[in-house]
Amino acid sequence: MVVTCHFVDSDFQLHKYILNFVDVPPPYTGVHIYDCLFKCLKEWNIEKKVASLTVDNVRTNDVVAKKFMENLNIQNKLAIDGQLFHVRCCAHILNLLVQDDLLEIKDIIHNVRESVKHVSASPGRLHQFSELSKQLLMPKKHLILDVSTRWNATYAMLSTTLEFKNVFVNYADREPTYNTLPSDDDWKKVEDVCSFLALFNAATELISGSEYPTSNLFLSELFGIKEAPDVVALNDDGCMKGMAEEMKKKIDNGIKTGSAKFAQHIRTVDCAESVKSALTTYLEEGVYISEPGVHFDALGWWKANKLKYKILSKMVADVLAIPVTTVASESAFSAAGGRVIDSNRSCLGTKTVDMLICGADWYRHYYGLEKKKAKENDDVVCVELT
Repeated sequence: MVVTCHFVDSDFQLHKYILNFVDVPPPYTGVHIYDCLFKCLKEWNIEKKVASLTVDNVRTNDVVAKKFMENLNIQNKLAIDGQLFHVRCCAHILNLLVQDDLLEIKDIIHNVRESVKHVSASPGRLHQFSELSKQLLMPKKHLILDVSTRWNATYAMLSTTLEFKNVFVNYADREPTYNTLPSDDDWKKVEDVCSFLALFNAATELISGSEYPTSNLFLSELFGIKEAPDVVALNDDGCMKGMAEEMKKKIDNGIKTGSAKFAQHIRTVDCAESVKSALTTYLEEGVYISEPGVHFDALGWWKANKLKYKILSKMVADVLAIPVTTVASESAFSAAGGRVIDSNRSCLGTKTVDMLICGADWYRHYYGLEKKKAKENDDVVCVELT
């Protein structure tokens, strides 16, 4: 279990530190996971300072959050009775939402995946495919093979493979063992799906950031995502219509439930006029900026106005420190994503892994170094063309 701490300091700078790489022995129940987490936080002497907990949307984590809230509420440590405490990973929810709908074209995805595997299975096939790519003046230098449990990786594979459509058609004429070429109708469905998922992919990347606040971004992204299935359901007559309608039902139900809870939260807070003024200005200047490439520095805005809104700015610092996804910390240790110590890491003791992972993270923070970014999505395998 990776335990990552997020906080905003007095100078309105966001910090993220990996605290521990915790060994969780069986049984993997919510109560046992909570005990391991609480022990970790107690060792850091911050068990009474936790303001929120962001976890994947699974039942065991519901138990963890509930036990934690009960503990902190007994000590009167949670604002508005902990209604902001349990944060479900937005990227994980989006992942589950899209994965369900991708089942509608699972056979097509299988053929695309097997096509990439076929090309990369031997140097001879890869060379032949590369030569055909050069003949057709393809600018791309690689194919992508996804990790099937991550929809955004599947999206990356589909969108990249689609650009090589004509190359695969020519490859099929020359390679008799290749028998998973998608049909023209299948390619059209892949194109439609990629167009539809582009918005979801962009939203996932935005809300998965760890170097900037995300709690002020997810609401506008959510409503942008809500509009996409509405448009497709009204205007599409193909396979996308069924996918969009099913997705629309799930999103509408989630927003309906979430909106009711949000309204209830708002009614519990008695906002003074100055608070209303600050929030209105902040929303007008920040949250709804939609021009491409425009970046609104939320922390910078509140830093500049912290003397004007002393109490509210402290509240906002706590809220903006809340990450709305666990993807950033999760991917740092994902075997599927390739971020592993070595192929024999199982022989390393837990303490050694903890030391290596945390030591590297703290070292980067201490010297102001950025983590080296992979050239492509961590959840994909790049097949380089010669």
